[in-house]
Amino acid sequence: KSMFNRQTPLGVPDESGRFPVIAGVKMPKNYIPPEYIEALNNDDSITDKQAVLNSVLAINQSYPYDTYYPYSKDASMGSYKWFIKQFIDMARKHDASPVLVTAPARTFFNDDGTIMDAPGCHGGNNFSYIRAMRQIGEETGTPVLDLFSYSVELFEKIGHDNIHRYTSIKKGINKGKWPDDFLKELAKPETVSENTHFNKDGAMLITEGLVELILKSKNPQLCELQSSLLHNVV
Repeated sequence: KSMFNRQTPLGVPDESGRFPVIAGVKMPKNYIPPEYIEALNNDDSITDKQAVLNSVLAINQSYPYDTYYPYSKDASMGSYKWFIKQFIDMARKHDASPVLVTAPARTFFNDDGTIMDAPGCHGGNNFSYIRAMRQIGEETGTPVLDLFSYSVELFEKIGHDNIHRYTSIKKGINKGKWPDDFLKELAKPETVSENTHFNKDGAMLITEGLVELILKSKNPQLCELQSSLLHNVV
């Protein structure tokens, strides 16, 4: 993870809009990418910068291996699609069947009630990270469950005024009884709701959507998973 951006870089797409598969580069555990250090030095809100660096180094040292794959700002040390491909290859190496799932949308709305496409909403114009996930699925012959498109339709149906009944709360929530105290806290003007994570009701909606996508898929690679779900439905 980066100190300034938690998103793995996509790299520059080609003329057809396809993002590159740039291999990662293994580095020793004491390596901290220079852009991390630059971002830290430029952050005036952090007074003890060395303490932050030491904490990052401590995390690196906790890794069980001598090297790791760091993220880079420009994807020169590994692009998003390459990192996803490592999971695909590893699964197949162990005779497992990988299935990709696009991330659910974030709950930022335009004035017209549609889900917003903006930096931070899965990567800028035209939902870049979602397109990249679909691309790597196509390129590797891996099934892709498009939870993103499903969630966009779902959230727009729920609407801006009601969506935060299904999202988590950042500030103000007490440790009281669910869901009564949650709804009371949500009604308070000082309460700040999330646009990324879900509460219990929201998680159930997303889970139901994922099951629906699996069962409706025509991809033969999902036959065993579909049978397992149907067999275990109570």
